[in-house]
Amino acid sequence: PTSRVVRLFKRMPDQLCRPVIKCVDFLQYTCNISLQSFGLPNDPFGSMTVTFLDKFNIRYANIPLYSFSRSAITIAVGKQYKEGGTNLLPITCTFDHRCFDGYEGHMAHKNIIKWLNHPEKL
Repeated sequence: PTSRVVRLFKRMPDQLCRPVIKCVDFLQYTCNISLQSFGLPNDPFGSMTVTFLDKFNIRYANIPLYSFSRSAITIAVGKQYKEGGTNLLPITCTFDHRCFDGYEGHMAHKNIIKWLNHPEKL
């Protein structure tokens, strides 16, 4: 389904892309109308997006929030590397402060670090 959407947008004149995206955004998210009958998939994104950076050979990246996905949290998993004989996997998180308070983000960060350092506690 994603390939079909990409093909549709490639054939569309550049001047129409932005208004079409805004219209789709309004219909799908504000009106909760399925656009499958027009060949567009229902949006599979929920409250979090995870992206993997290792295939691009990127160790760290802060991923910006983009409003069209309606995703309040973005997790970026970087390229694994060794430091001092220890394997490290960098993970960065971007979250929308309109949806989460900094305190909630801090508490989530503390728990994630605890679980990653002591997986037996899971």
